[in-house]
Amino acid sequence: MHDCYQRRLKDLPLGEQSVVILLTVRRFISGTADCRRRTFAEPFTQLTAPCARFTTRLNHVLERAGLALAGQAGARLAAQLGVGAGRMSLSRGVLTLPDPQFSPPRLLGVDAFTTRRGQTNSTVLTCGESHRVVDVLPRGEAGPLAGG
Repeated sequence: MHDCYQRRLKDLPLGEQSVVILLTVRRFISGTADCRRRTFAEPFTQLTAPCARFTTRLNHVLERAGLALAGQAGARLAAQLGVGAGRMSLSRGVLTLPDPQFSPPRLLGVDAFTTRRGQTNSTVLTCGESHRVVDVLPRGEAGPLAGG
């Protein structure tokens, strides 16, 4: 063991009381000569990410609040849950999430719409099963659809 330091991790509240975990992290010296890192810290993969200030389970709750409400509304919900997370923390948490993986649609829906009255039409392609938007074709271009 080379050294140790303390980390402060926020966790889910317990009985309407905020919980902070004081975690003592040990640093070790590498014993092998060909190792590219001279020292390394003890990992706590089940509890938290390497540089995070929240536990994994609190981070999961904040991600869900950020996805559902985002911004000020999400911050108000976090305050009601007893977690002091601001709107920017929730937004950053949502932005770091990986993009969902979608399979190609089996049924394709096509619809035309205008964003303003008197403007040119656009075409929107939607998945017929999940009703999610697949693509938007600008200026009502139906040429790629007519060719098939």
